[in-house]
Amino acid sequence: MAVGRFSRPIPGMSITGELGKYPFEKPPQMVELEEVFQYYMNRLANEDTIDDIALVCKMGVPLKPIVKSMLTVNEMEGKHSLDIGLLIAPVLHAFLKGAIEAQTGEKVRDDDRDYKTEIEAKEMAKFKALTMKYLSDIDKQGDPGVELLKDIVEPEATPEETPEEPVEEKPMGLMAKG
Repeated sequence: MAVGRFSRPIPGMSITGELGKYPFEKPPQMVELEEVFQYYMNRLANEDTIDDIALVCKMGVPLKPIVKSMLTVNEMEGKHSLDIGLLIAPVLHAFLKGAIEAQTGEKVRDDDRDYKTEIEAKEMAKFKALTMKYLSDIDKQGDPGVELLKDIVEPEATPEETPEEPVEEKPMGLMAKG
């Protein structure tokens, strides 16, 4: 069966058709983790394959969705089960990352998340929450330290940021005459 954009199963399709019609409805071809690992290593431990995957990574695609797509296709074709795919995904990811970086000398992106920015945002939110609690517990008017903390946590709105009055739009066109 060719796997095209519109030739994939839809949810509930297996309920309406005969059981075992599709490869993913049958028992998987490989059930042992070592067997699945060997299958992927035989396919991936090839210089041309690594070059092709490296090219896709160089174009900006992170490695994680490539590995996930490869596993999903093989699960749909009945090569192995979903749980084996979940177990072997980190191993394949590490292998491909190491092979691509060794072959090209360039760093490979794992995924699209920016963990550094996420951590900084969480730390800032925690700082603001603790500072707001501290400021609500004390009552020191005119203290320069308290004023500085208030400015950090609650910056005053600049003239560009102040919301403007909404402009009422007048209806136009044939139906507006009504």
